[in-house]
Amino acid sequence: MTTDIKKAWWTTFLVCLLTAIYWTYLIFASKMDISADAIDFEYLGRLLREHGLKGYLVGGPHREWLFPWTISFSMTVANSWNGSYQYVQKFLHLGVVLFSQIILALLMRRLKMSTVVMAGTLLYFGFSPAVVNSGMSLFSEILSYPFVLLIVSLAVKFYQKDNIGLGEVLVLAVGSALSVLGFIFVKAAFEIGYVVYFSPFFILAIVLWIKGNKRKGLFFLIFYFCVIFIVAGMCHIYKQVNLNMNGHYSITDDIRGPRAIYGNASRRTEPLSIEKVKLALVSVPGQGVCRKFFTDQACESWFFAQSDSIGDQHFSELARSGEPISKIGHRAVKDAIGLVQEHPFRYALFYGIDLLNNFFWESTNIGFVTYPLWLQKIYQMEFFKDGLRLLLSFLTALALVYNFFLLWGNAIDRNQRLVLAWSLWMIFIWATLLSFISILTRYIFPIVPLFLLQIGFAWHHLSSRLASNQRN
Repeated sequence: MTTDIKKAWWTTFLVCLLTAIYWTYLIFASKMDISADAIDFEYLGRLLREHGLKGYLVGGPHREWLFPWTISFSMTVANSWNGSYQYVQKFLHLGVVLFSQIILALLMRRLKMSTVVMAGTLLYFGFSPAVVNSGMSLFSEILSYPFVLLIVSLAVKFYQKDNIGLGEVLVLAVGSALSVLGFIFVKAAFEIGYVVYFSPFFILAIVLWIKGNKRKGLFFLIFYFCVIFIVAGMCHIYKQVNLNMNGHYSITDDIRGPRAIYGNASRRTEPLSIEKVKLALVSVPGQGVCRKFFTDQACESWFFAQSDSIGDQHFSELARSGEPISKIGHRAVKDAIGLVQEHPFRYALFYGIDLLNNFFWESTNIGFVTYPLWLQKIYQMEFFKDGLRLLLSFLTALALVYNFFLLWGNAIDRNQRLVLAWSLWMIFIWATLLSFISILTRYIFPIVPLFLLQIGFAWHHLSSRLASNQRN
């Protein structure tokens, strides 16, 4: 093991240790606020613990099962010593973050990032107010971190392999499929996204075959179809069980997604005005900024509560018209597509504006956690909370643009280009999927580790170039 590798792993170990110390303190010093969706997650965890997966499915369709299962596990462990399951759950979240830091460190090693930048990126991931909130609250997004990082890591690893055997192809394909399934069973929206994410392997397989590299082209096809068939097959089995148990062929409840899609399609295709465009633009950084320019009522009309209300009204209308309950979700999506086809420009304009929300992922004001008083005071300081959110959104946008242009030059090597490309591709797909609905800050969390990876590499590359120019 070289000195650089030892230094990198010692750095990772020390950062993980600092993260563990800070999180362990917060586990005991903070309190989960069980409200909104957290009430549902707690109920589902208890349902799984008391009635098992069969009971979970019979009364469904419910939310994606993986996060509620971790809650049921925490409840079982806590019950053995008559303690609170919330402590067990938060320690489980800590384990998820530490594991994610290790995968993130491996990706940064592939990017050949300096030890200082690597340490800074990992440390911010462990101490970020948004990431900490995801770990101290009872929401599912935290469980997505390692799955997203593994999907990117395994895609890069497979692509990097020049001399690869069939056995290794199958191992990487199964690993990728399991990672995708993990993500889907936390966030079902990725059931659409994974097909797009892996599509470059199919395209490249055809290109390689045409160019005469039939062996490698064949292995790319095997990898691609193994991932697609395993994921599609397992999703079909789960949906079929749901259909047999509760009459719904779905992974999650088929109300929330279609409701949000229709509500946002309706909101975006309403008559166009300059005031509405202004309202949409100032809403991008969040409701706090919006309220500095518009009334509370006007701002509320552009956020999720309004679109959900529109969606609920449409669902009620469909139910009254005699539409079967199991078909209402599909009908709502079909009606949303109809609205988009009637007013494509309006929809595209506001979809594009809402897409910018993805840059504003950092926040000290997400809620659902009661922090120790000293931390609350820091988080509530105007210059800190607004400054941090603005700074990270700016750095995220800058890093994504900077790294995108790096892909097309000769300033980085092949391995660096692969890591950047596959992580940017994941960011693009998840951000695109999210933007069909009203984006809550926590919905962006699955790609936060990739945002930090992009920021870290841009920092590393820029600082290296400046140092090189000074030497010359």
